[in-house]
Amino acid sequence: LIYSVLIGMLTGGYLGLTYVAGRLSGPLVDQYGSAYTILVMIGFSIIFQPLREKIQEIVDRLFFRARVDYQQTVKRMTQADAAFSDADSLLDHVLQVVTETMAVKGGAAYLYEKVSKSFVPRKSIGLDVRLAPLPEDNIFVRFLEHRKRAVAAPEIRRDGGFALRGDLKLVYQDVEKMMGDIQAELVVPLMAKDRMVGFFAWTGKRAQTFYNSDDIDLLTTIAAQAAVSIESARMYQEVVGR
Repeated sequence: LIYSVLIGMLTGGYLGLTYVAGRLSGPLVDQYGSAYTILVMIGFSIIFQPLREKIQEIVDRLFFRARVDYQQTVKRMTQADAAFSDADSLLDHVLQVVTETMAVKGGAAYLYEKVSKSFVPRKSIGLDVRLAPLPEDNIFVRFLEHRKRAVAAPEIRRDGGFALRGDLKLVYQDVEKMMGDIQAELVVPLMAKDRMVGFFAWTGKRAQTFYNSDDIDLLTTIAAQAAVSIESARMYQEVVGR
């Protein structure tokens, strides 16, 4: 809400300045027509975006702790990898640390199970929906396995809007629906030797801001470390169980 109000005020100021600039530069508009108006709007847009990002940073710093200390967060995750010998404890710790340090509303961790041939929700935090297993042939799972990287909801909506082929547009629509069903704004696969062994599904942030490139890089690094630890734990259990 705080972020929305500030952005609304900034947008109002942007529109107001555009109007005033148009009124003051009437002779130039008459001389150059719509080309001048377009140049003015582009100029204000260039200024607006850095201001928007700065406001997001200030809001995160004042109301949702500081911007995430990425090195410190990764260090905590690395220490967790060494401290936990079972996957569930590790996933619990990752969910807790990420939601606290990055002001994320909630998240869920899915792991692949060979017996059921599906990705099963093992741990979650801050969700108000009942999560169900996703079969390995689910279109959302196959899409994520093919991408092998983080998938953000805004990206899916954007790419789906530009998709020209009807079948591809349907894929994006199905992926968007599935992400909505599990309340995910960002999904990060757990990759182990080019194979997806699970994924994290993260909800929106408490500041109502999008995940930026630094956020996604951090969560991808955490997922990669978690995937290695989970696979090591599984291999150990298989050896012990023989």
